Amino acid sequence: MNELSPWRIRRLAGNEEIQPEFTRVREPDEVPLSYYWNVLVKRRSIILPIFFVVFATGSYFALSATTLYTATAKLKIEPQNPRVTGVGELQPPDLLGQYDYHQTQFALL
Repeated sequence: MNELSPWRIRRLAGNEEIQPEFTRVREPDEVPLSYYWNVLVKRRSIILPIFFVVFATGSYFALSATTLYTATAKLKIEPQNPRVTGVGELQPPDLLGQYDYHQTQFALL
């Protein structure tokens, strides 16, 4: 009674090797471009409405925004010495005593 039934015994035919029941298939390192295209085509009913909603919202905000024009400028006032002799080191003597070049230019502006 302790013997196995002949129905339970699994016999191998000849010299065949035992194959594993499950094998692990290694995925390729590179995914072909057609795979991504197929995903896009398959999900186009989701992708296209989302794209158009985002595009319309962005266009609305971009076109309805008030344009702001800003500018900055720096004004540099430097005294220019006359170059009569061609030598740049010569400066005219201060004839008026209280002559302030920068204040004059500021007043002119």
